[in-house]
Amino acid sequence: MRRALGVVAILLGFVSLQTSSAQSEALEGKALQTVEGFVAERLYSIPKERGGSWVSMTFDDRGRILASDQYGGLYRVTLPGSEGEDLEVETLDLDIGEAQGLLWAEGGLYVVVNGAGQYSSGLYRIEDDDGDGELDGVERLSSFDGSGEHGPHAVVLGPDKTSLYVVAGNHTNLPPLKSSRVPLHWSEDLLLPRRPDPNGHAVGKMAPGGWIARSDLGGEGWELVASGMRNAYDLAFDRDGELFTFDSDMEWDIGLPWYRPTRILHVTSGAEYGWRHGSGKWPVSYPDSLPGVVGLGPASPTGIVMGTDSSFPDRWSRALFVGDWAYGIVYAVHLEKKGSSFTGSFETFLQGEPFPVTDMAFGPDGALYLTTGGRRLQSGLYRVRWEGEGTEPSAEHVVSEDTQEAVTLRRLLESFHGRQDPAVVDLAWAALSHEDRWIRYGARTALEHQPPEQWAARALQEEEANRSVVSILALVRGGGGKWGEAIADRIQEWPLEEWDGDLLGDALRTLGLSWIRREGFSQSERIHWGYRLLSMYPRGDLETDRELTRLLVHLDAEGAGRVLLAAALATSSQEEQIFYADALSSLDEGWEGQDRLTYAIWMDRVSETWVGGHSVQRYGEEIASDVLSALPPEQKTFVEAIRRGRHPAEQNKSRTREDLSVPVTRDWAVDELLKTGKSGLSGRNYAPGQQAFVAARCAECHRLAGAGGSSGPDLSGLAGRYSFGDLLVSVVEPSAALSDQYQDTQLFMKDGSLIMGRLMEEKEDRLILRSTSPTSERIEVLLKDVEERRLSEVSSMPEGLINHLTEEQVLDLMAYLMAGGDPADDVYVSRQSP
Repeated sequence: MRRALGVVAILLGFVSLQTSSAQSEALEGKALQTVEGFVAERLYSIPKERGGSWVSMTFDDRGRILASDQYGGLYRVTLPGSEGEDLEVETLDLDIGEAQGLLWAEGGLYVVVNGAGQYSSGLYRIEDDDGDGELDGVERLSSFDGSGEHGPHAVVLGPDKTSLYVVAGNHTNLPPLKSSRVPLHWSEDLLLPRRPDPNGHAVGKMAPGGWIARSDLGGEGWELVASGMRNAYDLAFDRDGELFTFDSDMEWDIGLPWYRPTRILHVTSGAEYGWRHGSGKWPVSYPDSLPGVVGLGPASPTGIVMGTDSSFPDRWSRALFVGDWAYGIVYAVHLEKKGSSFTGSFETFLQGEPFPVTDMAFGPDGALYLTTGGRRLQSGLYRVRWEGEGTEPSAEHVVSEDTQEAVTLRRLLESFHGRQDPAVVDLAWAALSHEDRWIRYGARTALEHQPPEQWAARALQEEEANRSVVSILALVRGGGGKWGEAIADRIQEWPLEEWDGDLLGDALRTLGLSWIRREGFSQSERIHWGYRLLSMYPRGDLETDRELTRLLVHLDAEGAGRVLLAAALATSSQEEQIFYADALSSLDEGWEGQDRLTYAIWMDRVSETWVGGHSVQRYGEEIASDVLSALPPEQKTFVEAIRRGRHPAEQNKSRTREDLSVPVTRDWAVDELLKTGKSGLSGRNYAPGQQAFVAARCAECHRLAGAGGSSGPDLSGLAGRYSFGDLLVSVVEPSAALSDQYQDTQLFMKDGSLIMGRLMEEKEDRLILRSTSPTSERIEVLLKDVEERRLSEVSSMPEGLINHLTEEQVLDLMAYLMAGGDPADDVYVSRQSP
C-alpha cells in the first residue's frame, strides 16, 4: 500500500518558513490588486526545499487540489472545511511529476508529463488500483515527442465528457494521428527566404508548429484539431462548447514587422494560425490562416479558465480568465459574438509584483484558485472570492438570429472536416463567398478534405470573384501539381487591377502560393507578372503593398529595386523600414544603376536606429551583412569607409570580459545579500543603479528599457515574476534555474575540441552558431566533423559579475532591475532606513 508522505499542517492564510528573509515567501494576498468586490488571499507559500515551483493544478472529485512542480513531483492540498481549520499539503508518493497538464476525470488523474526522466513526455492516467483510497497505479496512455517550455502542456475534458484535448508548444512533434481536421498538406509556404531567429530560438522547428489534438478517454485515436500556434499553454471551453486558447509570440520580435502580440484564439475546427519560425510567420491577413479574436500585447501566456463554473456575478462568470507569467497579471477577457466567431476586450483582473501566474481553476465553492511559480521561482497558492453585492445572473444574453445562423452554418461545414462526403461540395461552394471569414475558412477546409477530382473543374470555371479565389486557393493547397498550368491560366484571367480590399489580398496570396507550390515557371511568365504587378504598386494599403513587394522580389522583377527602394526611403516607420530592408536583401536582378549602393548606405544608417525586442539588433546586423556582401568590391569598400567614419572606435567592440576585468570587492552569496536586503528595496538611488547595470556588464548582453545588448534575455517586466530573492539567485547563481530557451549548444568535435554557442540555423550539412560572448561571433560547423551534440547545463552568463560591487551598489542594481530602468518607479519614491 502506498501512502501519502510529507504532510504539512499550516494555518489558513499564514505560512511559516524556516528562513531569515520574508523575501523567500510568495507575495501576500493583501499585496495583490484586484477588481472591486473581489478579495484575494494567499493560502500557501510553497517552500522551495519541499514543494518546488508549481506550474499546473486541478481539483479532484473530493474538492482537493492536485498540483505539480515543474521539475519535481505531485502534491495534494486539502482545503479547510471551516474557518480555523488547517490546510493540509501532502507530497504524493508517486514516481511521476514534471506535469504541465493535470485533469481529474472519470475517477482518475490524467497527467501530461513534460520531461525526460523515467516518465518521459506523454499522457498518463493514475488510479487507485488497490482500493485503499490513494492514487497508486500509473499507466502511460500516449507518448509525446517533445519537452521543455515549448513541450506538451494542458489536458482538458471535452464538452461531450468522452474526449480529451491536449495542447502542445512548437517544440513538440505530433502524436500518430488516426484522423485530422486540419488538411494534411501544410508546408512552410514562404515567398521569400526566411531568417531564422539570430538568437537561436526554434531553429529548425517547422510546420505545423504548436497544435491541439483530441483523443478518447483512453488516450487513443488522436485527431488533430488545430495547428500553427507558437506556445499556447492551456485550453478552455465556453458554455456553448466553443474552444479558446491564449497563444504567445516571440517577445524578442517586438519592433519587427512579423511580430504579432499575444492573442486569444477562437479555436475552430481545422484552424491554422500561421506560426513559422524566425521571420517566417504568416501575416494575419492570409486567407489560409485565421486571426486572433482579442490581442493583449506583450505577455507570457500560461493557465486559462472560463468563468462558467464560478460563483462570480454575471459579467465575470462569462469572462475568460488568462494568466500572464511575465508581468504577473490575470486578465479578464470579455468575449462578444461577432458573426460565427468573436471579438472582445480585456481588463486587468488581478495583479501583483512578483506574481508569476502559472495555472488556475475554479473550485467547488466557485472561487478562483491560482498557482504561481515556474523556472524555480517562489511559488504560491491563492484564492480569489467574490464578496461584493449582487451574485444573481442577469437576464439571458440574447443572440441575434443572424449570429445564430452564422454559427450553425460554420458548425455544419466543420462537421465535414476530416471525412469525405460528395454532398459537402455544393454546401461548401455556396459558403466560399460568405462575408464571414470563419465561414469561408470552414467551407474551404471542408472542400480540401474532398478528393480534388470532384471539384477541380468547377473551381477552374467559377466566375464569381470570391468563390473563384477561395476555390483556387483550395486547389493550389490540395491539388498538388496536377492542375498547375490550368491554375496559372485561371489566375492570369483575374482582373486584379480592378479588385481591392480582402478580395485582392486573398488573390495575391493565392497567386504567391501557386508559385511556391510549383516547380518554377517560364521566363515569359516571369516578365508578364513582373510588369503587371509593378504597374499595380503601390495600392496604399499596408498589407497589400507588403504582399506585392514579396511577389516582385520573388520574381526578381526588372525595375523593382528602384520602386521599392523609393517606398523604403519614404517611410519613417521602423517596422516598414525593416520590412523593406529585409525584402530587398533578397532582390538579385531587379536593380538599376547605383540603386543597390543607395540601398546599402540607407540600410547601414537606419538600422542603427532600430529598437525593440531581444532580436531586433541581431536581425538588423544580419540584413546589413547580407546587403554588404552582395555589393561589388569597390562599393563594399565605400560603404565600409562610411561606417568607419561614423564609428571610429568600432575596433573596441571586440574586447573580451578579461580585458574589462576589475578587482573583486567581495564574493557575494545569495544568503548574505538576502539578509542585507531584508528591509526591501524602497528608496534606492536611480543613477547608481544605472551605473551598476553597466559596471556589472549587464548591458553587454541584456536589454532593459529599450537599451543594451541582445545576446541574453530581455530584462523588461522582471518585477512581475521575480521576487528580490529569486532575482538574486538568477544574478549570483545564473545556472541554478536555466530555461531551455537560453541553453547554449555544445558541439564535441571529432578532433577533441569543444565549440559552444547559440544555435542559429541548422542546414543539411552544417550548423550555424553564434558565440554568446560580447563579440557574438558567427560560427559554421560541418556536421561530418561533429562527434556529439548536446545542450549545455551551464548558463553562458558567468558567475561573479557583481563581486566588484559594494553592498549599496548591489542593492541599487537590484532596484534598477526591479524598476525596469524606470526612474519614476515606486522603488525610488522615498528612502527608508535599514
